[in-house]
Parts: sequence; structure tokens; C-alpha cells
Amino acid sequence: MKRMIIWEAVGAAFLACAGALLHFAYAYSGYQVWVGLFAPVNESVWEHLKLLYFPSVLYGTIEYLFFGKKVAGFLYAKAKGILLGLALIIVFFYTYTGIIGQHYLWLDIASFLGAIAVQSLSVVAIYKNECSVPWPRQAGALLLLTALAAFFCWFTLSPPHIGLFADPTKIQLPSS
Repeated sequence: MKRMIIWEAVGAAFLACAGALLHFAYAYSGYQVWVGLFAPVNESVWEHLKLLYFPSVLYGTIEYLFFGKKVAGFLYAKAKGILLGLALIIVFFYTYTGIIGQHYLWLDIASFLGAIAVQSLSVVAIYKNECSVPWPRQAGALLLLTALAAFFCWFTLSPPHIGLFADPTKIQLPSS
């Protein structure tokens, strides 16, 4: 258990650094479409979820190769942690902007760091409490993570016209 806690702590630092770098990857790539599938292409909440999702999947893959195969419920715990982190970002953003009426960069960064903490802590808690997860639940977790990756790519190329996908820097308010 101590080994998993260390891995999750190192993972949290990795996610913070990787997410920060990934934020600028699309622009630094010269706006390459293939980079935009993994990095935010605008300032929408949906695109910023990639900052947590893709580094989490990458780090989770590394964890799996080193010790995850030996841990019952590893995929389930990682998937649940990732989903909780993503949900926190969405809920926090819409709650505070709904109350305050605008968004602040420092609160967005705080929500990202908070999501990393929630994700890491929940993974450790799930490791501790769910020592036996049935195979179908493990497979479902892997399928869900794969589907989410596909949705990130699809909705980057063809975003729906709803608030979650709207770039707040490009929204024009009606003039009075």
C-alpha cells in the first residue's frame, strides 16, 4: 500500500507538470491537428479536461506496467479516479462562475490542482477498500476510458454547440 501511495504522489506531481505543458502544446506545435486531439485547442472547459485526462491515462499506463497487473481493481480505481477528477473540474467551474459571474485564471488553476488531488486520493481509497473488483467492471472501466478518448478527439474536430464546448474568449455578448 505504501508503494501505491508513493506512486500516486509522484503521479500527482507528474500530472501537474504535464498538464501545464500540455496547455501550450497545440500552439507550440504550430497548430497541428494531431496535437489538438490530445491538447486543448481553445479555452473551453471540455478542451481543458484533456489536461487531466491524457496525462492521467499515460501515467496510469506506466503504473500498470510496473505494478498494476498485480493490483486487484487497478483499472477500475484509475478510471473512477479520472472520472472524479474530470467531474470536479466541470462542477467547480460552473459553480464558481455561476456565483461570481465570470471566471478567474487562478481559480481554474486551483480547480485543476484540486482535481489532481481528488483523483489521486480517490485512487488510493479505492485501492484500500475494493480489493476485489469483478472482471466485467474492470473491462467496463477500460472501455469507458477508451470511449472518453474517442469523445475527446471527436468533439475537438466537431464540437457540439453547447456551453461546455464554447470558448469563453470567443463568446460575444449581445449589445444593448
